[in-house]
Amino acid sequence: MTVAGPGGPGAAQVVFGNQGNHDQLLEMHLAGVPFLEMAQRMKVEISPEYAKLIQGLSDDDVKKIRSAMIEALQAGRTMMPYTCDLHDQIPPGLRVTTEATDQGLWANVLPATAS
Repeated sequence: MTVAGPGGPGAAQVVFGNQGNHDQLLEMHLAGVPFLEMAQRMKVEISPEYAKLIQGLSDDDVKKIRSAMIEALQAGRTMMPYTCDLHDQIPPGLRVTTEATDQGLWANVLPATAS
């Protein structure tokens, strides 16, 4: 389950949940379009706080999320394949882990520890 207020991951789930968007989303993921550009193209508003977190993702973390998204889109799933449980607090950064599940590859987006 993706939990976040307006301007965060929950807003993107609405777009992902519409299978009419899947071809366009898959094409952008396969082309490596940056996440914030994808959000703009799909008219998903991202708050400045979440945009900063997205911009701070490492290349490896982006690859983990993108791999899970591509697999889910190719399988026709309507639930974004990641957990992002930030609630009301914006952490200083994010880290991503992945796991194989019965629903395919899953990305866990977690608050990074403060350095």
